[in-house]
Amino acid sequence: MSLRDQLIKKGLVDKKRARTLDREAKRERKAKQSQREKKKVVERREQARREAELKAAAEARALARKEAELRREAAELPARVRQKIRANLIRARGPIPFHAVGPDGRTVHRLEVHERVAWKLRAGEAAIAALQWPERPPELVVISADAAGELRELDPSSICFLVTEVRGISAPELALPEPVEELDLRPRRATPDEVAAMRRVQGVRKASAGS
Repeated sequence: MSLRDQLIKKGLVDKKRARTLDREAKRERKAKQSQREKKKVVERREQARREAELKAAAEARALARKEAELRREAAELPARVRQKIRANLIRARGPIPFHAVGPDGRTVHRLEVHERVAWKLRAGEAAIAALQWPERPPELVVISADAAGELRELDPSSICFLVTEVRGISAPELALPEPVEELDLRPRRATPDEVAAMRRVQGVRKASAGS
């Protein structure tokens, strides 16, 4: 038997008073339930706020680490490029002049290389890279084509000359001419052999362009 019924049975309260007590008890229960629900809402909001703060802090730390890593890589890049170039140098000085535009895109540099190296440059089997040092003019040097390909991924501005369309070409008629002390630039009639050689060169170039 409920407390209400017991009070009515003992005559301590009448039915009207009992109904009033029931309504008051119901309001109290609703008020307590509402408070509990509000408390849960507040707790959930507080938990969501803490989780959002923790997530934001973790993202900020990750971003800071990434920025620090990028700064470190940028600071180390010039040294890595120099090391890569120096490890893949092709040293073969000779009488053949070879020109390439510097990393600034304005200055033209002249290299004197061996005929074999000049041929590798023309055939895409070697490349010209800019060896750069702090507060010093860049030095253009010859490196292997494979190293040049890797350097183009690291720092494209370090590669000043690289032929990629005709790599491996070895036609004898495209051989570099031997250097001469004086050139005769006066017009003259070409010999049959010279005409044939020029036609062969044109044919090879057209075939290379069409491939």
